[in-house]
Formats: sequence, C-alpha cells, structure tokens
Amino acid sequence: MTLKILLVDNYIMSLKATELLLGQFDSEVQGCIESREALRRLDREKFDALFIDDCVPVMQGFEMVRRARKSALNSRVVIVLLADQYDSRTRRASFEAGVSVMVEKPMERKQAAAILNLVAAAKGVEDTRFRKVNFRVPVTCRSSTARSLAQSLSLGEEGMVLRGGLEAAPGYKVELRFAVPFLAERLAVNARVAAKAPGQIVMQFEDLSEQQRAIIRRLLRGQEQWVSMAA
Repeated sequence: MTLKILLVDNYIMSLKATELLLGQFDSEVQGCIESREALRRLDREKFDALFIDDCVPVMQGFEMVRRARKSALNSRVVIVLLADQYDSRTRRASFEAGVSVMVEKPMERKQAAAILNLVAAAKGVEDTRFRKVNFRVPVTCRSSTARSLAQSLSLGEEGMVLRGGLEAAPGYKVELRFAVPFLAERLAVNARVAAKAPGQIVMQFEDLSEQQRAIIRRLLRGQEQWVSMAA
C-alpha cells in the first residue's frame, strides 16, 4: 500500500532532492513550494506524512503544523521537520507545536526508511519495505541513567518498532536487550530513537557487528519457530 506524503520546501532543488529520496520507497510524494497552497491541500486531502523543510519561514511552518493538528483529515499525520541545525529551544518549540520528528539535513536513506517505517506502523500498513516481520517479545531498554521495559512489535534488519516503556526524544541512544529463541543469552544491540508516534517508537540499530546482523537476518528469514520469551 502506497504512503501519501506532502512535502513542503521553498527551494525547488532541495524539494526535488527530497522527492527523489522518498520516492525510493512505496510513496506518493506531493511537492509544494508555497505555504498557502500546502495549507489548502491539508484542508482538502488526507496525508500519511507531512515533511516540512526549515527553509519555510518558521511561523508559516509552525502554522502548518498547528493547522494539520486541528484538521479533521490530518490531525494524526506524522509531521517531520527537516532542519539544517537546531538547538534545544527550537526542538522544544517544534514538539510543542506538534512536530513528530526532527531530522538534521541532509536526510539519509536510513533515516528516511526509519521515518517511513513509523508512518507505515501508524497507518497499520504491513509492507515488507518497512516492517520485515512481526516480532513480539519484551525488550529491556538501558541507558547510562535509566532502565525501562518495552514490547517489540516488528523487527527489520535496520531496527525495530517498540510499544511503550521508553520516554525519549528522537536521537536518544540506548542498549536494547531481547530474547532470541536459538540463543542461550539475550541479544544486546545499540540503538537510537529514530521516530515516535502515539504508542509506538521506531528504534534504529547502530554499529551492528557481523554476528549481530547474522542473528537478525536469521530471524528475518524465518528459519526458526520463535515464541515470546521473557526479557
């Protein structure tokens, strides 16, 4: 199933580059260089995701976010702000306005895949480009200062989708530990929060060793009959 995306960027070259990146996935991307036209589209069409480049004037960009959140059609849309750089004050203002994810430009393919994973999960799409296999086990999330327990929803080679247990902003890094049926000990991997939506968190794996990647690939190939196991 195709994801419908509205992309807003005042610079045509930047807009085309992002369109090409998102177009590598199963997505219908509508590019828009004019803020008022973008607002009109939000009022008359339903979108799965809204990408706003920070070259759009701040007040117009935030107004789009607020209008989308109040819209009958797009109140639950995943909103992504693409920024050259941002400080804690800008991040806080963005999230307060209703932004779901902030991504530093240029957006990489892995980041785009993680975000579209979130969009697909929020929409309930079962698409192998984004969600590889259902994988439901308890997952322990550990950082240098905190420990929490979440539930996995799906697993892919580059990351996993979690439910609950982790209250952290995109970019936050943790160690994930979860049971694997054919291993005596739980698998531990480093990951960071790639994107968030109500009730769901997309985690992107980082610095996987060849052994860790081989274990995950074995799970994805479905060579084992695994069951939920306690973390």
